[in-house]
Amino acid sequence: RKRMITGQVKLCNDMEAIQRFNSAMNELECDVDLQQGRYVIDGKSIMGMFSLSLLEPINITVHTDSEAEVEPIKAYISDYSIE
Repeated sequence: RKRMITGQVKLCNDMEAIQRFNSAMNELECDVDLQQGRYVIDGKSIMGMFSLSLLEPINITVHTDSEAEVEPIKAYISDYSIE
């Protein structure tokens, strides 16, 4: 069954944080979308990430078929989440 995990993240133009976030997203087997306004980009594309305003909140949607991935995905994005 398809699950969508959503939230908001902020990367703050910190190059190390952007690289860590991108590496974490690339470790996932599922699709990741980042959206800001009308723009939706592949959350695994570091070049796409730089097309967004990284000082502003970014909506994240992770699409997974695996219940086993849900908690690890939440853990990956929690370091960047906006409470």
